[in-house]
Amino acid sequence: LVNTPFTWNQARLPYMQLFQCCDGKYRNATVKDCADAISRGEAKKVSSNLMCADPTECTCPNVAEDDPSCIALLGRFHDSLLQPEQVAGTIIALSNNILSAAVT
Repeated sequence: LVNTPFTWNQARLPYMQLFQCCDGKYRNATVKDCADAISRGEAKKVSSNLMCADPTECTCPNVAEDDPSCIALLGRFHDSLLQPEQVAGTIIALSNNILSAAVT
């Protein structure tokens, strides 16, 4: 798993879709607080694009990396997520004939 908003946003799945969040004052709430507000009728689910050229154009913000629902979802893997730089470095190394010669 790679440490990116796409991974963190999966914490929404028990309650809603990846591209959904709460409206109004619960827009930036934790996943659990948003879900609880929906169940109490204090907020509505709204949908957003998954990717926006300008993050302010997205109706839903990304789930925060430290959101308790994200940590619970990922469990023991949360602390071992790969950084995007690690993945990119590996791809570059494997695509280089000299560097990848050692990888068999």
